[in-house]
Amino acid sequence: MQIFDIHEAEAQLSHLVAQAAKGKSFIIAKDGKPLLTYSPS
Repeated sequence: MQIFDIHEAEAQLSHLVAQAAKGKSFIIAKDGKPLLTYSPS
């Protein structure tokens, strides 16, 4: 599972949406602490 810093996630939002559409899981973190975990159902 990939981890993206919140600033990186903001810059790559379209990439993350594409990954989510493909069923990929990822974590968005701030200061090394997970804020959001996306996992397809």
